[in-house]
Amino acid sequence: MRRARVHLSITAAVIIVVIAAACLVLFTRPQCLVLTDGSGHVLAAYPLEDGDIFSVEFIHSVNKTPVRDVFTVAPGTIRAVETVYYGFGAGMEAELTGDETLTCDADGAMHITGFDKTFTRLSYVVSPVSGHTLVLRPDTPDARTVSLETLCGRGKSVTLTVRREFARVR
Repeated sequence: MRRARVHLSITAAVIIVVIAAACLVLFTRPQCLVLTDGSGHVLAAYPLEDGDIFSVEFIHSVNKTPVRDVFTVAPGTIRAVETVYYGFGAGMEAELTGDETLTCDADGAMHITGFDKTFTRLSYVVSPVSGHTLVLRPDTPDARTVSLETLCGRGKSVTLTVRREFARVR
């Protein structure tokens, strides 16, 4: 009887240690912007903190001018912050809704801000002519630009999510 009690205590202690270790691993992984391919394979994961900004930039397929979609991260979500573009065309925002505002700057860029859009995932098809790039923390000294064509391949899809992941920076 005593031997069974000791064995049960040891088993319980081992289970508690395993659960504690699993929790430690789960909760110490940094929050990352995770890029996956069409089959869900992780291509890269970039550590970002709440409020950090990233952008996806490309050349518009119709009017051949630059477009920059700016986002911020929060736990498990991506929030649209701003779209910057230089000409109207198919797929570009033509009407403002809610609290959105349109401003123009001296170089002709149009800035739409005031979005009320939050996503759990963003998906893009990497165009062979658009030069899709991901810019992490733009306008900061540690900004980093990643070619999505190089990372994913031409004509391939890439999905961006925010989750706790071991960083796989490429």
